[in-house]
Amino acid sequence: MSLSKYYSNQDKPIDDTDLCTDPDLLDVKVNVNGVPVKINMKQKVKEYISDGICNGYLLHEDAPKELSKKGYDIFRIEMTDLENGDKGEAVYFKEKNGYL
Repeated sequence: MSLSKYYSNQDKPIDDTDLCTDPDLLDVKVNVNGVPVKINMKQKVKEYISDGICNGYLLHEDAPKELSKKGYDIFRIEMTDLENGDKGEAVYFKEKNGYL
């Protein structure tokens, strides 16, 4: 999501504004348990939400060489819009099935 895109066109309702930049203009870094992994694919997708549609990204990255010995793995995703410099970050804790 690019707030610069929203603020550059405030006359248009936010529901009609595509806040996602083109995947080719997006720098993506993914770390799993603190180790960088290779991004194999970035794809812009439509997501259906309760009151309409929004856009997001589907990422495919290599599996980490070594998983955590804890009950979860930590995925950190950093994105930079190369058009305007907007940045975003997300952290995801993936619980391991059957961990005791």
